[in-house]
Amino acid sequence: MAIFCQTPPWPLKLDYSINAVYGRGDFSSLDNVNHPARRLLMNLKHRGAPVKFTTPPWTTEQIDKAIRRGPHKSCNEHIDFLDEEFIDMIRKGQWVILPASVAKTLVGLRVSPPGVVPQRDRRPRWICDYTWSGVNSETIRLAPKEAMQFGNCLDRVLREILLADPNYGPVFLNKTDLSDGFYRECLNPDDIPKLGVIYPSRQGQEEPFIALPLVQGAATVIPFHMFIWHDLETGVSPSVRQDDDALL
Repeated sequence: MAIFCQTPPWPLKLDYSINAVYGRGDFSSLDNVNHPARRLLMNLKHRGAPVKFTTPPWTTEQIDKAIRRGPHKSCNEHIDFLDEEFIDMIRKGQWVILPASVAKTLVGLRVSPPGVVPQRDRRPRWICDYTWSGVNSETIRLAPKEAMQFGNCLDRVLREILLADPNYGPVFLNKTDLSDGFYRECLNPDDIPKLGVIYPSRQGQEEPFIALPLVQGAATVIPFHMFIWHDLETGVSPSVRQDDDALL
């Protein structure tokens, strides 16, 4: 399945296929990994994180309505910023962009609006509003619930301090921001169209564009990300070992 990024609205020509870019997640070799979650990790590495819904695929009418509505109004003042962001993400193999007429031929396409959130004393932040389109609420939660760990950060830090070996001296804390943090795991190729995003059009543009993520996702994928980066450090809950069949 070929993915093409046309020249407008930026001076960048890129030609992709899913097979060419798929598999760029940050999993290393798992051949020698001895861990209870190895089977799940192997599945995520080779098949990508799944996106499954409780609702049937969108109809042509639903897709056309979402395209006509377009992005949130906040994007209109930040189109140059969005162009810069997407040029960078396309070059990294994280997103691709299609003309709407081509995107509409993809099985399972859904279209969500992006937005831009101004930030004080720093560059704006763009978002995919998968809540507006119903993608988040209709997503089947396949990842372990424990992975999100909201509200447990302080407990985890205090636990590590308490269990630290005093023979190595005092404990020092360091907070590190991971670049492109949620762009580390691939999506299942068949599920990529489900997370489509309508790209803002410039004046006079003949056809709208739809952006497709290759290595990130919505409500179903972020818990997998949290599981990979946090749960593997402290152990794996029984639900991970029991429920990974749902991903196969």
